[in-house]
Amino acid sequence: MGFAQLRAMKEDSTAARVASLRLPDASGWSDGIRKSALARVSEAGLPHRRDEY
Repeated sequence: MGFAQLRAMKEDSTAARVASLRLPDASGWSDGIRKSALARVSEAGLPHRRDEY
């Protein structure tokens, strides 16, 4: 499996997981922090299986 395929799998699994999440309605002061964290995880992707196994 090539790098592009692994990256696509990671992006797909991240997108599916993020789509299942919902920010709290009344998050108040933490709203900006939560949105920032969600943007960072969307950009970086969630961990996937390790390649060295």
